[in-house]
Amino acid sequence: MGMFDFFTKKTLDLGEVDYSKLIEISRILSNDNRALVDDATLMADDYEKFQQAHKKWCSEMWEDSLDRHNARLLIAAYWFVGYETAHRFGAYIDWKEETEDILWQLKSAIDSLGYSLHLNKIVFTGEEFTDEALDKINAYFLVEGYTLVTLDTDSDCYHLFIVPNEKLDRLIYLGQSIGYTFFYNYKN
Repeated sequence: MGMFDFFTKKTLDLGEVDYSKLIEISRILSNDNRALVDDATLMADDYEKFQQAHKKWCSEMWEDSLDRHNARLLIAAYWFVGYETAHRFGAYIDWKEETEDILWQLKSAIDSLGYSLHLNKIVFTGEEFTDEALDKINAYFLVEGYTLVTLDTDSDCYHLFIVPNEKLDRLIYLGQSIGYTFFYNYKN
């Protein structure tokens, strides 16, 4: 077996992914919001039907050239954070985002989730790079019983979510089971 055979095997295995795990992932990321769980159920059960139901949004987000697995990853990431959708369960930021913009987006997610987190308790110097600001935010969340996680989309942006600590291991496991990676270490 050559090196390229190894990668081919991994690609073939992705065709057999049980996307029903998206349903429980959406419950964790949205604090069990019924509307998002319904959307995730449609994504998992009938991907094409989800695309048809949200044709304009899907077509504006990316090209049809993506393979099905990566398309589902991007749909989930952007849909769950609320990028141009009604949902606000996370934050979408660029790799070089102003701290105030990060906090503004996370505040919206906190409100949607119904969590009692107060971002004004975090002390910033105003000189933090994005990863430093995310690390400070995560340090505060950890003390409060939450973790700031990112769904890795293999890009230079962050899809951020706030997860209760007791659900973190389950989220990471569910993500791994469908080829999605969640991380929470922002230090380089």
